[in-house]
Amino acid sequence: MLNHQIVLETKLATLRPLQEDDYNSFLSLAQQDEQMWEYFSLNLGIPDHLTRWFETAFRERDAGMRIPFTIIDKRNGEIAGSTSLGNISLYDLRGEIGWSWLAPAFRSTGLNRHAKYSIMREIFLKNMISKGWNLKPTYSTSAHVADCVE
Repeated sequence: MLNHQIVLETKLATLRPLQEDDYNSFLSLAQQDEQMWEYFSLNLGIPDHLTRWFETAFRERDAGMRIPFTIIDKRNGEIAGSTSLGNISLYDLRGEIGWSWLAPAFRSTGLNRHAKYSIMREIFLKNMISKGWNLKPTYSTSAHVADCVE
């Protein structure tokens, strides 16, 4: 079973478990750019949609299928958005990074790359290597994550 209370960090980002107390911050951030929800399954700027999103995230977390994170920008301590490790299958040693969004002020700052890198480093590299997986990152992958390494 994966630890859904894990906190992940890089030099720019802290990913901590999603909490019910994040609701108001998320609603405020989600209402800053209505266009970002055009291709998302819900418009998190609508309170009922955000409530449903929180309920789904917690239900999937409790079922061991997802680890939803709140992304915090370490440069200013502000909540920036969310990402998740989801579609988790321990049997298949599989998971997907997604369900991600950032408020406008945090886009193109490197924060998203750091958030994704922290999940890949912790979940995929540490856990898969310890189970005998042989991971070979491509040059482009290595180049993109190089600035995330402390």
